[in-house]
Amino acid sequence: MRPGRIALALVFCLGTLLLPAAPARAGAPAITLAADAPATVAVSGHMEVLRDPPGTMSLDDVLADPGRFRPLARDYNGGQTDDVSWLHFVVSIPAGAPERWSLVMSPPYMGSLTVWQIPRGSVVRPGPQRTGTQVAIEERPYRLALTVVPVTIAPGETADIYVRLASASASLLRAEFLRPHALQARSSWMAVFVGLIAGVLGFAFIGGAVHWLWLRDPSYFWYCAFLANVGVLHLYLTGGLAMLLGNAAPLLSATLGLSGVPGSIACFFLFFHTALDIRGNFPKIYRLQRIVIVLAVICLLVMQVSGYHAVANLLDISVLLTAWTAIYAALTLARRGNQTAFLFGAAFLAAAVGVTVTTTRSLGLWPPTFFTEYAYTIGNVVQVLLLSVGLAARLKLADQAKLLAEEASRLASEQAETHARRLVAERTGELVRAKNELEMALAQERDAIRQQAQFIDMISHEYRTPLAILSSNLDTLMLQPVHEEDKATAERMKRALRRLVDIFETGLRQIGADTPATQPRLEVLRLPALLADLVRQALDSQPGRTIEARLELPQDEPMRGDAALLKVALANLLANACKYSTPDKPVLLHAYEEDATIVISVSDKGIGIPARELPHVSEKYFRASNSRTVPGTGLGLTIVDRVARLHEGHLHLDSVEGEGTTARLFLPRHKPGYSPRPIATTS
Repeated sequence: MRPGRIALALVFCLGTLLLPAAPARAGAPAITLAADAPATVAVSGHMEVLRDPPGTMSLDDVLADPGRFRPLARDYNGGQTDDVSWLHFVVSIPAGAPERWSLVMSPPYMGSLTVWQIPRGSVVRPGPQRTGTQVAIEERPYRLALTVVPVTIAPGETADIYVRLASASASLLRAEFLRPHALQARSSWMAVFVGLIAGVLGFAFIGGAVHWLWLRDPSYFWYCAFLANVGVLHLYLTGGLAMLLGNAAPLLSATLGLSGVPGSIACFFLFFHTALDIRGNFPKIYRLQRIVIVLAVICLLVMQVSGYHAVANLLDISVLLTAWTAIYAALTLARRGNQTAFLFGAAFLAAAVGVTVTTTRSLGLWPPTFFTEYAYTIGNVVQVLLLSVGLAARLKLADQAKLLAEEASRLASEQAETHARRLVAERTGELVRAKNELEMALAQERDAIRQQAQFIDMISHEYRTPLAILSSNLDTLMLQPVHEEDKATAERMKRALRRLVDIFETGLRQIGADTPATQPRLEVLRLPALLADLVRQALDSQPGRTIEARLELPQDEPMRGDAALLKVALANLLANACKYSTPDKPVLLHAYEEDATIVISVSDKGIGIPARELPHVSEKYFRASNSRTVPGTGLGLTIVDRVARLHEGHLHLDSVEGEGTTARLFLPRHKPGYSPRPIATTS
């Protein structure tokens, strides 16, 4: 069937649906909620209406002249207006019908509904019940997206129910009495309906966002922006936005929700323009729709000041004009051979039908039913589904064009490959020579490593024998009777010998550790005892020196570390402090814990380090310019820095030339069970 015939058929169906409504009834009979009544009792045909354009009437004013109410044949449809309306109907609950009822009023985006249930013959007037999007969730009788109030009429009573309706958009009301299980079913159905809409829009949004991030096609960006505006609008129309905003709903619900109308118009135009190139194919439609976009932006600004009703009719015209011109352009492109334009046209048609039904309903030509309330929502869901299929088809066509382009590129690449082969042949000789040179260098490096390992093994064997002889002879001497002074001297010699063994062992490990990665030999140790032993050794090797030790570490909390490496590092710090300061100036050793990190500080009042040389002191064999007269190798701080990094800590130096140096060793307190990660070594 041709597109023109499809359009004529739709216009015929729309005209049939828009037949004039039945005339108003002469009266408004009472509603009876008997025990055998159905689960849902509609109020349609039982209502009376009183218009209050300025919104100044109170309940007493309404009760003073009830003859001003006009009976309604069906539900109330006041059209696109911000006038306040009063609705009245009579409800009777016979005796013996104790079951609870709830009054449900639709659509759920009505701003403020105030309900009075006044029993006839009662001298006490119950207080009002308030609900709607302009009422905070905590103030509503039910925390539902539906506008619901409980029926407080006792069995055997007849009551007049008055509803004051004030809306930020169209003034409509469709009321029903529901039993508890029917209310639960209605609430569940609305939750499924809203969830289905949110799911379709959310799935389409995620797909569009992924394609935009992947392809950087602006049409996908504007499609996602259009979906975001439509999603906010439909959350408002179904009452979900007020639930999400909570206590902020009275201030933001209508503003955010109704702003989705001009926002969706603008984003739809930009998507439509980029997806089908309207500017190039239909310059007149492009200029017309640019005017529509300007009107939509102006309406958005006016809405913030004067409200939605001030621009409602202009927005309806803008939406209809945008939708129907988009349909014309899409169908024209489809006739020209654009394979995806027909899907876009069908999507635009679904939205246009929904907008048309909603607009004519707002003008009072349709009764407020579920279909007329959510025609725009249903039309948008169908539109989004068809647009997603159209975008997928458009992407498929783009992939086919890409394959053709890749084939052309392949032919060009073959020609480039022939040229590249010539270049490769020229460079191959150079690469072979470089490869041979590299293999020779690697062979030399392997030989150097092998010789280094042999040297380490030789040194390890040669030094252990004389040290073992010295240690055993010293033990034999200590077994013989000696004076206390000689015994103390022997003890110092024993400690010095142990320190010498530690130095040799650690030094050999340092030499053998120049490999891509190494690990310390961890053991459970108690740092206060280790520091105290180091202080004693330093005093033995530096007679007449003063070392002030402040050990502020807990005695009963062990840590894991390499005791031998730590001894060498700390002994180097103490030795440097004594070496580069005069005997009359004490050395301060301070150990404490700060934020799970152990800090060991060694301070002296010696010659200090020049500021410009301070960054280089941890480099191997580097010595400060003012220390050349003092014997040394330039390896001490290198070893300390390496030991700190092996324990995942670091060394920090503060020094002023001529005033002294403070070296701080920061070590994380590794608890038992800790396993260090390998670190790269530097030469």
